[in-house]
Amino acid sequence: GWPADYELDATLHRLNPDQTRTALAAGDSVTVGDSLGLELTASTPLYVYVFNEDSRGNAWGLFPLDAVGQENPLAAGVTHFLPATADASLALIVDSVGGSERIHIVASPAPVADIAGRFAELPPAQLAARHPRLQMAPGDRS
Repeated sequence: GWPADYELDATLHRLNPDQTRTALAAGDSVTVGDSLGLELTASTPLYVYVFNEDSRGNAWGLFPLDAVGQENPLAAGVTHFLPATADASLALIVDSVGGSERIHIVASPAPVADIAGRFAELPPAQLAARHPRLQMAPGDRS
């Protein structure tokens, strides 16, 4: 059964060139070239699905990604940095200008086949060809 109570803390960060992080709040602006990562900590093991949706309704899967090697369920009591590594050697890169973007997080203490199935239908974030960073979306979306 599911735990009676559980918590999930999530913070989107800008990864700065000096290896520090800046927490972003809802509505904060990002610019092309910014490196981003999502920090998650849960009180119980969780199956987590993270996707990005732009103002045009296009969506891309951000976690889990085969290319990153992190998978569900995420362990409890551990800070996970998704879909990136904490040192920003792998991170989401903002690659388009204009519009708004939303990061959605779906989490469950047990696998939910419908959620996993719908997530599997989304195109995944792609590895950038010139450096080992993930792009938020493939191609030009302008």
